[in-house]
Amino acid sequence: MNKVYLLDFRLSPMSITTKQIIKKQPIGIAPNKSIREAASLMAKENIGLLVILDGNKVIGVVSERDVMKAVASGANLDDPVISIASKRVITINEDENIYKAAELMHGNNVRHLVVMGRDGSLRGVISIRDVVGETVRLRTLAESTVPNQEEPSPHTD
Repeated sequence: MNKVYLLDFRLSPMSITTKQIIKKQPIGIAPNKSIREAASLMAKENIGLLVILDGNKVIGVVSERDVMKAVASGANLDDPVISIASKRVITINEDENIYKAAELMHGNNVRHLVVMGRDGSLRGVISIRDVVGETVRLRTLAESTVPNQEEPSPHTD
């Protein structure tokens, strides 16, 4: 008994864009705010990455890992958050598909991507959890809507 699953292209990860899986508005922080304020904001908003903004310009990101490393190394938590931030921001265009997002995350060993609009504006942040969750949802949907297709019984005359 072989099951054959046919995924409709409209329900594939190739057709879902990053802007479709953004869960909420991006949360930014000014570069001169303290590490403590950044950690507090992350906890309050239940997020793993803050975008560091100079006005409307993205100048860095700070992750939970960055904050943990700072705490573990004895950093002064009143230091500016930019002091522990990554200035190399991995971005993706809002129109790219989630497969491309997964490739970027894997290739750069990051758990978050900053999503940018065509006009260069900040649109949001997506996490590996968002990408995996969407892929699992699609797989579940596909498996529940595709009829059980078995190999035909051999013809006997």
